[in-house]
Amino acid sequence: MAMPLPRDAIEQWLATLERLQGRAGRHRHQFRELEAFCLFAGYPKSGHSLIGALLDAHPDMVVAHELDALRCVRAGLSREMIFSLLLETAAAFHAAGHAWNGYDYSVPGQWQGRFRQLKVIGDKKGGGTSQHLLQHPELLDQAVETLGLPLRWVHVTRHPAANIAAIARQFGTPLPQAADFYFALAESVARLKLRIEPASLFEIRYETFAAEPRRHLATLCEFLGQTAPPDYLDACAAVVRPAAERRGPPPDWPAGLYGQVAERAACYPFLAVYAFESD
Repeated sequence: MAMPLPRDAIEQWLATLERLQGRAGRHRHQFRELEAFCLFAGYPKSGHSLIGALLDAHPDMVVAHELDALRCVRAGLSREMIFSLLLETAAAFHAAGHAWNGYDYSVPGQWQGRFRQLKVIGDKKGGGTSQHLLQHPELLDQAVETLGLPLRWVHVTRHPAANIAAIARQFGTPLPQAADFYFALAESVARLKLRIEPASLFEIRYETFAAEPRRHLATLCEFLGQTAPPDYLDACAAVVRPAAERRGPPPDWPAGLYGQVAERAACYPFLAVYAFESD
């Protein structure tokens, strides 16, 4: 039997909901022209943070950094509450200087943390979103109902070996465990692709995006129903660094792991495109 919540915890919870409702009321007029909701699915350390920051720099989009919109949906927050939290999260990330895990995601001279006319709103939480959907598949239908906008999905991949190595470094996780985590998220993406319309998914290799960021960002904006001003594309392209392609097994990996990753990647068409040299 669950323990009853203390009265002070209930009071705090109710006060928080009241504050959220008040903020949602103040922002509500800004949501009238919204056309789409953008979500990322995939993996940590795959390039999502950069691409989300570039979209947030667009004059008519707000893509918050790491709010965790699906968790808000699961918690039962209203559409307006979630949208308000997204605006405030994006503004807070801008005020903090766009720094995250040692990287600077600022795009000078553009619209990060603010907007001209809000047409697209969204959340950059690729790994967390995929985890939620793996554990709670019903959240997809719940999100469609709660958010009340067409969902547009962005899936960015990196070479699996490079992505797994980055996850292990970031979280201090043993490499085999990082690989299991990575492929659990890949399975979540594969299941998601079976449930959504192909036209609602934008899928790209980060290595491809980084090689021609201006062209691919324009295509991504078009996918989201928005034109991309030339000055915006120029400013975004200027902050994207080339991505090195992985060549062969990393020297510090346990024997056999690289080959196992290659075999597991081959099970997913969106990962099978990556080349693996002999272990």
